[in-house]
Amino acid sequence: MASYDDSNWRDLPDHYRLKLDNVGSTAVTELMPGEYVGNGDNVDFRQITVAESGLYSFHFYNLTNPAELTVYAEENGRLRELEDEDGKRGENIILDPVRLYAGRTYYIAVRPEGISHQQGASYTVGVTRSGGGQNPGGEDDDWTTAPRLVVPGSRQKVDMDLVEDGFIGGGDEIDFRRVTFEKDGTYTIKLDDLRGSAKLTLYRVTGGGIVEVASVTGGRRQDGVLRNLDIGAGEYVLSVEPGASGAPGTGYEVEIEGVVHSGSGNNADDTWLNAPAITVAPDAAGSIDADLIENDWVGYDDLIDCRKLDITDAGVYRFTLDDLDGDAKLTLYTLKNGRLKKLKTASGKAGRDGVIANQLLEGGTYYLSVEASGRTKKGGTEYDVDVSGTAFTKGDTSDDDWRNAPEIAVDGGSGRVDRTLIDNGWIGYGDLVDYREVTLDTPGIYRFELDDLDGDAKLTLCTLKNGKLKKLKTASGKAGRDGVIRELLLDAGTYYVAVEASGRTKKGGTDYDVEIIGSTFTKGDVTNNDFSSADELPSGGVARGWVGFGDASDYYRFSLDRSGFHDFALAAEKGGATLTIYREIGGKMKVVRKIQAGKAVADLELDRGTYYLQVQSGDKGKGKKNTDYEILTDLAAAPASLAYEPLPGIPESVLTAAPDLDFGASALEAAAPEGWMRGMPALA
Repeated sequence: MASYDDSNWRDLPDHYRLKLDNVGSTAVTELMPGEYVGNGDNVDFRQITVAESGLYSFHFYNLTNPAELTVYAEENGRLRELEDEDGKRGENIILDPVRLYAGRTYYIAVRPEGISHQQGASYTVGVTRSGGGQNPGGEDDDWTTAPRLVVPGSRQKVDMDLVEDGFIGGGDEIDFRRVTFEKDGTYTIKLDDLRGSAKLTLYRVTGGGIVEVASVTGGRRQDGVLRNLDIGAGEYVLSVEPGASGAPGTGYEVEIEGVVHSGSGNNADDTWLNAPAITVAPDAAGSIDADLIENDWVGYDDLIDCRKLDITDAGVYRFTLDDLDGDAKLTLYTLKNGRLKKLKTASGKAGRDGVIANQLLEGGTYYLSVEASGRTKKGGTEYDVDVSGTAFTKGDTSDDDWRNAPEIAVDGGSGRVDRTLIDNGWIGYGDLVDYREVTLDTPGIYRFELDDLDGDAKLTLCTLKNGKLKKLKTASGKAGRDGVIRELLLDAGTYYVAVEASGRTKKGGTDYDVEIIGSTFTKGDVTNNDFSSADELPSGGVARGWVGFGDASDYYRFSLDRSGFHDFALAAEKGGATLTIYREIGGKMKVVRKIQAGKAVADLELDRGTYYLQVQSGDKGKGKKNTDYEILTDLAAAPASLAYEPLPGIPESVLTAAPDLDFGASALEAAAPEGWMRGMPALA
C-alpha cells in the first residue's frame, strides 16, 4: 500500500530514520521490506546512520515492476548521489559497495520507473556490510586498525610529530591514528601545513567505541589548534578529514606539545574522563548516607580530583566537603553534549565545611570535582566528601511514555463498570507522569476519578489521532480534593489516561489512585451497520433491535418477486429513531419512504426488486437519542420470496400486470405485539 509520509527527506517521521548496528556480511538486513511506490507515490525515502564505518552493499529485490534505488549522502543541507541502480520486475540487484562513515547521515530513495508510475511497484531494500574495504590511503581509514603512536610520560615536556606528510582527499576521506598517553598532562595538538580545509578531531576510546573530546577546522591561512587540553592517561584516537563538502585534497601534518603532570598527588583522577565511578543508591527505607571520597588530597601538582556518580534514584541530595585543613572547592556537574555543565559549587576551608544542600537530582550520571583554591594551590589539603539525602523510590519511569503504557481492558458487558485503573500509583520529581492504555469494549457513559492524593496532580483523558495523543478532558486534584472527569460519552475503543505532577508536587511527590465508573450501552449490534452487512428481514416480517451511541444504525434486507402494496411501521421512543426504506437500482440506493418513530404507512406500492430497511437513531448515534425499536411489516403475510412460473402460452408481461394481493392493515395489526399498537395510529 502506498505511503505518502516518506516522500520528503527533510521531514521524515522517526520510524523512517534507521540506525544500523551489527550489519552482517552474509545475512541481509532489511531496511524497506515489502514497500510500495508509484501510482501517485513518487518516491520513498529512508534516513540511515551506521554504527560502524565501512563498505555497505545495498540489495534491491522482490520487484513486481521497474523501479530505481539511489543512495545519497547529506552534505550542507543537500543530497549528494553516491550510487544508483535501476531494477526490473523479478530482478535481484546489488549496488556497488558504498563507503559509509559512522556519525554521518545518509539517505536511500526508491522511485518508480516506466509502467510503475501508473501501476505501482512492490519492492524490498536490504543491506550488507563488507568491512573497512579499500580506498586510496585506506590502511588508516578505520580507527580500530589505525597506526599506533605513544606520547611518553618519561619527560616533563612533550614536543613531537604525530603525522608527517599526511594527505586527505582525492578518495581518501578520513585518516585515523591511535594515540596512547602514558601520563596525564596539558597538551596542545596542532594541524598545520595545510593547502586546503581540513578538520582535526580528538576522541577517547571507551566501552569499545570512541567519544569525541574536541575538534577544530584549519585551512591554508590558519592552522587548526586544539589548545591546552587536559588529557588523562589512556587510549585516544585522532582523525583528520576534509573540512567541508567538496573540499580539494590537501597535505597536512599533526604535532603535539605540552607538559606532563607529575608530583605527590594522585593524577589518575584529574579529568572527568578518567574519574572513578561510584554508585549512589538508597537503602530499603529510601535514605541515602555514604562516603564518596575518603582521606584524599588536592594541592600542588594535583590541583583537582574528579568522581563519576551513578545515581540510581531521583531524590533530594546533600553533598558535604569536610575534614579540610586548607582551602578547597566542591563542584557538582551534569554532562551535556559531551561537556560538563556546572550545577552547584560550595567552598570550604579548615574548620568550615563546603556544603551543596537540597539538590533535586533525577536518577542518572553526574560528576563531582574537588579543587585546590587559595593558598592550597601552593600547598595542599586533605579532605573527605559525603552524600546524604532522601530518594523518591516509589517512582516508576517505565510508564512515562504513552507508547509503553501498561494495557488495561475494561469489560462493559454487564451494563455497569466500576473498577480501579491505577492502584497506589506515585508521581513526582524524577517521575512526572504515568500513562495507562485503556481499552473499552462497550460504548457508554464513563466517569474517571483521581483520588487518594497528598499533593497536586492532573488527570487527562486522551485518544490517539494520526499517531499523536489528542486531549479529550482534564481534571485537577490535590490533597483533600479529587480530580474528576465527569460523565463522558465514549465509544468502544482505545484511550489513554495520564496522571501528571503539578505545582509543588513537581519537586516532591504524591500517591494516587484512578478509578473508572460508568453505564454501558450493551444492546448495540454493530454487525449490521451498513448496506453491505445488512441482516435478512426475519421471516415473520418483524425486526427488533436497539440504536444509539456506538450503534447509530441497523440495516435489514428483503426482496420482492412481484410488485404490490405493503404496510410498514416503526415502534420506538418518540423522536428516537427513523425508519428509511431504500430500493437498490443499478447498484445504487434510492430512498422510497421515511417513517418517524411511532408512525406507520399502509399500502405502500413497491415494485419487485431488492429493498433495505434502515433504522437510525434520532441524533445519528451522538448518544442523546438511544432507543429500542420494532419494525413491523406485512411481509410475512405476503411472502417476499413468493416465486412463480409463467403458465404455458401466457406471456410473462400479462402475469406481472395482474392485480397483487392486498393484505392491508389487518396483517400489520395482527403482527404487532399487544400493547404497542395502542400507541400507533390506525392504518388506512
